[in-house]
Amino acid sequence: MKTIGKHESLIEYIEFGEEFTTSEESTLKGKCYLALEYATNKTLLDYLMSKPGMVHEKWVRYWFLQIFKGLYYIRS
Repeated sequence: MKTIGKHESLIEYIEFGEEFTTSEESTLKGKCYLALEYATNKTLLDYLMSKPGMVHEKWVRYWFLQIFKGLYYIRS
């Protein structure tokens, strides 16, 4: 993800880490950590859940456009 670079439609990747331990049953257990840029506003799901009723079509188009721009940037 570090090689992708910055784009206005993507949250910036900062760092990845992992921590593994061996349990009493000799099985490997672990956790992975992903550090990302802090997004100051709510998630899209939080926003949608806070709005009763239908969301205006222009906002849906805007959000999908941002998602597609980010995906296009990753793929190119």
